[in-house]
Amino acid sequence: YLKDKPPSLPDPVTHSMMVREGCSLPVPEPIRIYLIDPVILVRAFSRLITRVRDRNTRKKDYIASNCDISSLISSPVFFHVIRYINESEGTPVVIDPQSGNGELLLLLLRSHTGKEDSPRDRFSRIADTVFCSDPSFSSVLLTRFGLILHAIDGDLRHPDLFQLCEKEQLDMFRSHIRVGNILFSKEIANEYLSVHEAQAAVHSLRPSDEDWLENIPRPAMLITAPCRQKAMKDPEVHQYLCKHFSSYSYDAMTALYTAEYAIRMQHRSFIFLPSAWLSDMHAGPFRKMIRRSRVTQIILDEHPSERDLSDTWSCICAGNISSSIGITRFTNNGCMVSYHLNRDDLPKEDGWNLEDPLESVVLSYLLKDSVSLSEYCLGALYTPEDLSEHNHDGCWISLKDTSDGLLITAGDTYENAADIIIKGPDEYLEGLLGSSLIRWYYRYISKNQPSLHPEQLIAAIPVHQPDWYSPEEMEHVRQITKSLHRLTFLKQRRECARSFHDKERIRKNIQQIEEVINKEVCSLYQIPKTLQDRLVIRDGGMIHHFLR
Repeated sequence: YLKDKPPSLPDPVTHSMMVREGCSLPVPEPIRIYLIDPVILVRAFSRLITRVRDRNTRKKDYIASNCDISSLISSPVFFHVIRYINESEGTPVVIDPQSGNGELLLLLLRSHTGKEDSPRDRFSRIADTVFCSDPSFSSVLLTRFGLILHAIDGDLRHPDLFQLCEKEQLDMFRSHIRVGNILFSKEIANEYLSVHEAQAAVHSLRPSDEDWLENIPRPAMLITAPCRQKAMKDPEVHQYLCKHFSSYSYDAMTALYTAEYAIRMQHRSFIFLPSAWLSDMHAGPFRKMIRRSRVTQIILDEHPSERDLSDTWSCICAGNISSSIGITRFTNNGCMVSYHLNRDDLPKEDGWNLEDPLESVVLSYLLKDSVSLSEYCLGALYTPEDLSEHNHDGCWISLKDTSDGLLITAGDTYENAADIIIKGPDEYLEGLLGSSLIRWYYRYISKNQPSLHPEQLIAAIPVHQPDWYSPEEMEHVRQITKSLHRLTFLKQRRECARSFHDKERIRKNIQQIEEVINKEVCSLYQIPKTLQDRLVIRDGGMIHHFLR
């Protein structure tokens, strides 16, 4: 595998004659054969190879398993990183030291549009700027095949294809996309006492040459999704990994070693990993390495508590080392939240949840000068069963737990499906419970205390008890109730609106009034303006219906 040299080329004259004769066949019109998308074709061949390999191999424990990166492609983390790469200036060199079958490279090249207008230009760009390796011969061949499909783009009659390719480009293409395992070097032979075992290990593990990336021009960009999980049984292999990787752990994913290798390289790096490394007990050394490495940003999905971390993805970005690590988290409603965490504040022993410190700060403001909803209502919180035999006249405030948060309805009748019912009217309480601040609090407490019943969560909502002798607080309450009246009127008008322009004007006015209500509620809780803006961005809107 270390002598992966090009085969001898055919006679140029014979080659030209064969191509010319083959293209001289009479055809009714110009033909352009649109090939199947290279990513789909490469994935299909890869699965066929895996099926044949598994059928012919009895010792399943020694098979290197690959995770399906199709879930990565549908992740918002992947789209965010690809968008950032495409918006970057220039055409950087792309390195994938654990390329698998090359899907990630093909997706990146397809999304990164260049100015090349011919297969020769595209092939030249790939040969110059794409560097990747993989310990599997079949994976490397699939990667080369997919890159060639990408280069020709199905245009089988392009004049460039009838000319001999320059030998330098072919040599460059083969040397840059090659067989090799970057986790090991030839020093692995020193771990074995027997010369025969050392030779067998070298041919089995296929360590890559240490100088294969020496001539890469800058700026270079390293992007990888190291998913292959290799079963490592030899103690000599573990001994080698323990010496060369600070993130070594006996049962850790081999993807973590590839990630450490990528972080150590002095290039701008984007490393896609399953989010399990944040809490896996065997990834503790890897997390310690992250704390003192040049990692600058971690991008991850906001995962519900019932989902497994292995189903979600994260991206570790490495650049110039700094005192903090930027966290970009995609919430369940599609919003993106960004903040920074100090490296020294990250746990040294336990797993990481990478929660925004904003949450604990806002929570302290909410609980500082407030009473629970149950105490505010003097214990008069009802359920539909409690009111089934009573008179229904009057005004009722119904609170219901939904997948999107807290749903509030107010009207002459209560909701039969409500979790908590309050006897009204109390327009101040309606506006407060429907604000972005309380909506954020309810979602936060529901996520962190999933074992509690919705009735308990709603009853514990912190409600600010207004100081009726304070002119400032009385003004805040007056603005909340006034805005609530206006909001109710606009929602009724929206039901009657017919034209698009009327609906759009009403929607904008409703949004402005909701912002006013949230601003007044935050002022009552004495939350600073900077935190208010971040809460509005994270909340993504109110869910509040007025039926009166």
